[in-house]
Amino acid sequence: MPTPAPPPSWWVHHDWKIYRFGDKEIGIGQTELTDIEKSMPPVEDLRCELRKAAGNSGLFMAVLMLTDILEERSLVLVHDDNGLDLAANAFKKSVNTAGMIELPGVMSRKKQVVPFLAAAFNSG
Repeated sequence: MPTPAPPPSWWVHHDWKIYRFGDKEIGIGQTELTDIEKSMPPVEDLRCELRKAAGNSGLFMAVLMLTDILEERSLVLVHDDNGLDLAANAFKKSVNTAGMIELPGVMSRKKQVVPFLAAAFNSG
């Protein structure tokens, strides 16, 4: 019998870091895996867990990076539509039909995600 997939809380919180931009805090979780779309829980379940994380910690924004280590890309999911729009503008990417932002070549939260979000916060 196959091992059940971890619950959405595991995906969001197992590698979770809080960042401060001015007076706002955001949480960014990152999960590294292969074959993201086949491995991950439903997007709405992950988004619900991100909304809980944002509410419980008083965060301005909660983000999950799903990083495919073989394809060298990340999918970014944000807890609400305002945050998703901010992230889409930060990366100059559109939101896909699943409600995520695809970032080819992005593997590092610290070097490739945080600086773009920081710039978006500082310009807005």
